[in-house]
Amino acid sequence: MSISEPGLKFDKFTVFVIGFLVSVYSYGVACEELAVVKQPAKTANIYVSPTNLSPGDQLVIKMSLPHPGNLAIVGPDGTVYYLHDPGSKVFMQLTRDFSEIKTVKLNINELIAAYWADGEKKHGPVFRMPGKYRVFIADNLEGVEHGEVNSLSAEINFINKRVK
Repeated sequence: MSISEPGLKFDKFTVFVIGFLVSVYSYGVACEELAVVKQPAKTANIYVSPTNLSPGDQLVIKMSLPHPGNLAIVGPDGTVYYLHDPGSKVFMQLTRDFSEIKTVKLNINELIAAYWADGEKKHGPVFRMPGKYRVFIADNLEGVEHGEVNSLSAEINFINKRVK
């Protein structure tokens, strides 16, 4: 048995296959649109300056609003230095809530942060060795050193000598 349009002939199986393929395609487009709607928009940005740091420099971190509520720096050896993380009870001394701040200025010679070593929470200087550091803002700092999806970061190169 076949279904006919003027000049075209299709059997029921062909009509079924065409209908099935159109349905699958339509479902895929609908899912793709839903996926786009469900994705959280990255409205925040993070910028650092200078990107090449030397002892005595001031690190300026600029963040657009709204931005995530936690701040960390990951050193070249993978150590995570927690600068502001209420979940870990690490707080910067700020004049207002961190999530409302657009700019943070840090003297790198005086910058002390919390980090974990040998299963213990310790405090010490962040810029201990030359190399690449990453500044992260995230809602959850767990796993930022591994590229957590909901974090924003910027890279810094620390040169452990004063450039003239």
